[in-house]
Amino acid sequence: MPIYRVAPAPDLFVSDTDIPAEPKIGFEPTNKSNIAYISFSKSYDQYQHLGGFNVKIPKTLSPQLGDKVEIFIDNTTTNNATNSKTYSYTVTSLNPSRPLVAMVGVPDQKALGVGKLEIYGNLISANGNIIDVFTSAYIEQVLP
Repeated sequence: MPIYRVAPAPDLFVSDTDIPAEPKIGFEPTNKSNIAYISFSKSYDQYQHLGGFNVKIPKTLSPQLGDKVEIFIDNTTTNNATNSKTYSYTVTSLNPSRPLVAMVGVPDQKALGVGKLEIYGNLISANGNIIDVFTSAYIEQVLP
């Protein structure tokens, strides 16, 4: 019987950067009406090429080779299965300076749709004896 442990929420960042994501994110970084520019005063020059967001597993976890990472994203506004995504992979290499990341590109971002996203997941040890369950993180997708 596996041991379940509660882990912190994953961290959310803009595009493929280490810039922390705001609580709301837009779809079209080239649109000057994007929430990044209107509500969060981000620089258009810096953000116009940054689409999507990335999900990094909690820093407190130490994945090992063969462990399985699962990230689930559900649109809790629509509650529609077509507005959900799952990212699953096995740890095949380790680099302590780079956390494990799931990249949510613009096509997946659009498939998830407008609304509040719940992002959660787990890290399953290679032998299946320990399952670290991530607390949920949230981000809201808005147009444009």
